[in-house]
This record gives sequence, C-alpha cells and structure tokens, in this order.
Amino acid sequence: MPYFKLLVHITIFLISLSPSPRISASSAEEAWLNDDSDLLITDINEGQLELLPRQDTQTLHRLHSIFTITRDGLKSGWLPFRQCHYNLDVVPALEVSYQYREINQLQLEHAHNIGKIWIEKQSVQMENISQGGEFCISANVRILKSEQKHQYMIKTGPFYRRFLDGYYPFHVIIDIKDPKQLLRLHTISPTPRPGISWQKQASQNRISAVFSGKLTLSFHFQHRDKR
Repeated sequence: MPYFKLLVHITIFLISLSPSPRISASSAEEAWLNDDSDLLITDINEGQLELLPRQDTQTLHRLHSIFTITRDGLKSGWLPFRQCHYNLDVVPALEVSYQYREINQLQLEHAHNIGKIWIEKQSVQMENISQGGEFCISANVRILKSEQKHQYMIKTGPFYRRFLDGYYPFHVIIDIKDPKQLLRLHTISPTPRPGISWQKQASQNRISAVFSGKLTLSFHFQHRDKR
C-alpha cells in the first residue's frame, strides 16, 4: 500500500502529504489519487502565501493548536500544548511527526474514523483513515522565548498543506490561553487582514487563518505587571 506522510513541525512547521516511492497501488488507492474533489487543480499554488477569506472551511483540513501560558513557562519556556486535526485526508496510511526541538509527554487523547492509530516516538501513526477522520494529542513543548526583559515571543511555522508539487487550502487556528492573565499579546505577524482574524479576550487570544502556500506566525507579548 502507498504510504502517506503528514509531517508536523512546530518550531519549523510543515504539513506535507506525499506518497511512498512504491509504484503499484490497489484500485481503491488509485481512485483516491485520481479524486480531485478536495484537491482542485485551481486551488494549487507553488508555495507563495495566498490568503483565502472566501474559502469554504466546512470540509477543509483544520488544525487547532492550544498553548497555555503558565508562571513556570515564563521561566523555563515550557508550555502545555494540545493539538487536534479535523477532516483528515482519506488515505490508507498517514504519519504526523512532531519536530519540536524539545517536546515531552506526547499522548493521544482522542481519535475518530481512523482504523488504527498509535504513538511512535515523536509521531502519530495512522492506518485506514475514513471520511471525517480526526485526532487530538497533548504534550509539553518548549516554545516560549524571552526576547528581552519582560518581553516574550512564540513563533510557529511555516504551516502548509502540500501534496506532490502543489500547496492546498488549509485552515489553522491557534489559541493562546493565559488563565492567570500573565502576559499581554500586543503584536502578531502577519497582521490581521481578510483571511487572518484575531479574537482578543483577557485570558485568551485566537488567531484563525485560511490560506494556501506557507504561513509563519509570530506572537509578541509584554508582561502585564512589568512594563
């Protein structure tokens, strides 16, 4: 069976879907490869960022990441992390590999419409993904960087969804939760515009982006009590 890989890099974020070098394929697998219902040729680009504010996201592959700010995290850089993938591509085999430089306690929390799923080192391995396939993981990641005194940054990217030589529409949601209201998020890059939204609350910020090509996100914070 051809093998499809979805690499998830967070410090350097990659979402890539590519077949193995094997040439033979079953009729069902050939049908999937020839099915353009999701990967429309008009949607393909070659990697340049294109925001898609009018894209229908109902069935689009959606990634939802949650980082939680803690007092210990301000000192160590380690933050609790949760990530879910929804509307996975219907493929016979899939791997999601977490390429953080520093990650621990990677655990599977939820899976649906996936024939077989398991954790292997810093990856999630899957077989027989059905329509509406989804899963969630949790972990600790060292991603909060101290820029200067009382200034912090989270940088994640580039995000992209790639198959063979094309880049396809992708919906990414990042929630930064701050239950103790330790930091104030004052700048994100790229700045909000059609296709990138920023919802602000006292204890949570949500950034949602719909695009094709590659997107890198940076978040800049100020300590609330030390300006």
